[in-house]
This record gives sequence, C-alpha cells and structure tokens, in this order.
Amino acid sequence: MLEVLAETRNAEEYHAKIPKILDLLLDYSLVLKNGQAKSESLAIRRTISQTPNDYKVDSPIALAAQQLEDSGIPIHPGEKVSYIIKDAQSRNKSERVRPFPLMSPDDTYDTEKYQEMLAKATEEVLIHCGYNTKRLKKIMDA
Repeated sequence: MLEVLAETRNAEEYHAKIPKILDLLLDYSLVLKNGQAKSESLAIRRTISQTPNDYKVDSPIALAAQQLEDSGIPIHPGEKVSYIIKDAQSRNKSERVRPFPLMSPDDTYDTEKYQEMLAKATEEVLIHCGYNTKRLKKIMDA
C-alpha cells in the first residue's frame, strides 16, 4: 500500500489511488481468510526489554520469549523475537503465540486477529480520507 502511495505527488493522485489500496486490502484479506498466508509474512518481530521471567503481563512478546526459554533457547533483553499469533483469545497461554523458530507445519494463525491488524494498518494509510477500521472491516466482510 505504501509503495502504491509512494507513486503519488499530490492529494489528487493520492485520492485516485484509493481504489488500488482497497483492492490490495481485499486481496490480502482473502489470502488470510483462505489460510494461504505464509508464516514468514505474518511473523511479528519485537525486541524484548527484560528477561522472560521478569514480564508481569502475558503480552505476546512475553509469551513468545518464555516459550523460547522453556525450549532451551536463552533470551536476553535487547534481543529480537519473532512470533506468529496462533489464537489471541486462547485460555491456554501457550496457544496464543508461537515463536517463529518453534513453528511446525501444523501451526495455524489467528485469521481474525490478522484481519484486524490488516484493517488497522490500512486505516493508518487512509484515515484522512474517511476510512476507519470499522468501515474497512465492513469492506473486507462484504
């Protein structure tokens, strides 16, 4: 989407690219819905700020770092950890995320969460044109 907008030189050209941006939104949404997204493209990469045991909140990065530690991979503050969101709402903390190095071919991703993230990212690009997350989700669900 940013590559498409990088081609614009003024507001008029920006507005003319909105249909192309919405087409990309729908294309990526369909890939997510169909389970065709590649794990590499869904990996979220964050820097941990403390040791895994020092985290007080079960944030995705904390859970991923703890899984790595539990599997024998030592993690230190300042290191980057890549993970996939498996089931953001799972009661089982170990099923919420999976560190990328521990992914198996059977691991799936949380389609709804990634759809939400896609809508939020698109909102960042189109918010000034009247497209908020709610409106974009309606477009994705149509």
